[in-house]
Amino acid sequence: MNDKLLAAMTEAGVMPALPLIIDSFGETQRFQVASDKSGSLNGWIISYSNNLDDGVFVFGSWFLERWH
Repeated sequence: MNDKLLAAMTEAGVMPALPLIIDSFGETQRFQVASDKSGSLNGWIISYSNNLDDGVFVFGSWFLERWH
């Protein structure tokens, strides 16, 4: 995951609890948000490119009701 994406996710309050490996493109990938309880998968991200440096991403949290 690139620094720009991580900074945007942190600013939005949906920073991953663990390093995120984006391995599916065009599909929702769920993850634990750092501020959520252990084991929850309220965070989500969708990649619309296979280029992680300049890709287009949509992400958010179902629990926090935020998306970017």
